[in-house]
Amino acid sequence: MGCRFSNNTTKGQTVPNLASSSSEQGGDKATTSIPPSGSASLIASKSPSSPNKAPEDRPISTTGVERACFGAGCYWGTEKYMRDFSKKNSALGTLMSATVGFMGPADAPANPTYQQVCSGSTGHVEVLQVEYKGGNSYFEEMVRFFFQFHDPTTPNRQGNDKGSQYASFVFVQNDAQREIAERVKEELQRHLDDGKVTCFQEKQVSLVVWADMGISMVYICCLYLCLLFLH
Repeated sequence: MGCRFSNNTTKGQTVPNLASSSSEQGGDKATTSIPPSGSASLIASKSPSSPNKAPEDRPISTTGVERACFGAGCYWGTEKYMRDFSKKNSALGTLMSATVGFMGPADAPANPTYQQVCSGSTGHVEVLQVEYKGGNSYFEEMVRFFFQFHDPTTPNRQGNDKGSQYASFVFVQNDAQREIAERVKEELQRHLDDGKVTCFQEKQVSLVVWADMGISMVYICCLYLCLLFLH
């Protein structure tokens, strides 16, 4: 998947505001994977009532536009929060687009329907793909906000929404994004406990994002996936 967060306790807690100087700590753990690089192409699907179609490239040539994917439970809620964030932070950057969809590993079934994803049998996670302009400073504020509007310590769950499709993660497109996401995640972890970081690497990992309602699909292929486990 992209970037997962789970805890080793029975219940998650409210995530502290990382923009403040709070030093509150808890007993929760975060489990995170952050792909270092990848490529994406957005395509359209013809029928909103049927599974998504095979990909067709829609080139995006706008200079300075970057992509990232966020999983924070129900993707409609994630989209709302991110659009609210963009309105309040227009001086920092611009949210060019926001597309809801499903992310899954390379061997996950293609063209999944919403019902199939909700069954938990496909391995997909609900995700919001954002395209934005504003560089690293805008992305960092976006990541900080991501950790604040949802609970990244409950595995496969957000509130009453339960299931593997509600896993929490970040999918980055370049090394600069990866460094920012890792740094902010580590800052979060220091607020939760004194966890220890161990890195593992899996090479040649491909990820596919299938959009819901036949709107579009994003194909993402990355050379390797770095999994960070906090024990």
